Amino acid sequence: MLTRTMGETGDLGKAQQRGRTVRLPDGRLIGYAEYGDPRGLPMLGFHGTPGSRLMFRLADEPARELGIRLIAPERPGFGLSSYHRGRTLGSYAQDTADFADKLGLKRFAVAGVSGGGPYAAACAALLPDRVSALGLVSPVGPVQGSEGAPRIGPGHHVMFRLSPRVPPILWPVFAIGRAAFLYAPLSVYGLLMSRCAASDWKILARGDVRRNLLQRVAEGVRPGVRSALQEMKLFSRPWDIPFGEIRAPSILWQGTADRNVPPSAAFRGNGVLSTTSV
Repeated sequence: MLTRTMGETGDLGKAQQRGRTVRLPDGRLIGYAEYGDPRGLPMLGFHGTPGSRLMFRLADEPARELGIRLIAPERPGFGLSSYHRGRTLGSYAQDTADFADKLGLKRFAVAGVSGGGPYAAACAALLPDRVSALGLVSPVGPVQGSEGAPRIGPGHHVMFRLSPRVPPILWPVFAIGRAAFLYAPLSVYGLLMSRCAASDWKILARGDVRRNLLQRVAEGVRPGVRSALQEMKLFSRPWDIPFGEIRAPSILWQGTADRNVPPSAAFRGNGVLSTTSV
């Protein structure tokens, strides 16, 4: 029988109360949280897949010290944000522009972690007059085409190949994962630890890191798993984003021992963004 571990996910109610929402022109809600210096340089932080606005909570103090106003919006269907059927990387760039308008932001930096990387890059490409800088942290790269399991990892190979063809097969797998994050978080964290490189264990063993990872994913999948499945399918298709139009200063952080997003899978070894610093 699955049991909830209150110390790991039980304070999500308080976290939800701290979340904010804005309404886009089409009526959808975008959930978000703010961290760091309220008067600092605005930067939008895009969470991984699945994830939520809580991902950047650990960056609150560093952002404050650096004078950064860190704003963490949730993509459609995660956390407090409304689901958006048929969305694309390009449509999310427009969502981001509308979101920034609501907050009164004319220019801003963007940073994407893992599954948030493609969205950050899309914003930099499609909103060149508004994005001042681009940061990518272990970003998922284009996986459509002939990439095999050695390049993107066997687990991702199966997911990215199955999701566009037979999505119903993955639904129960994601649903089980959602239940694990919500009701047996410590068990699923042990599984995550076993899949990580030894160089990551010291950080992942920290209590604050463990709580943040479990809570941010639990909040992200709280409404369900269809947005996580939607993103797997979206990543598997041609992106059709003019990455060559990116003018903002860009930097890529990538762990050489990363098993979740291997270096060869991160924007195809940085081949997509030829001017990015690594």
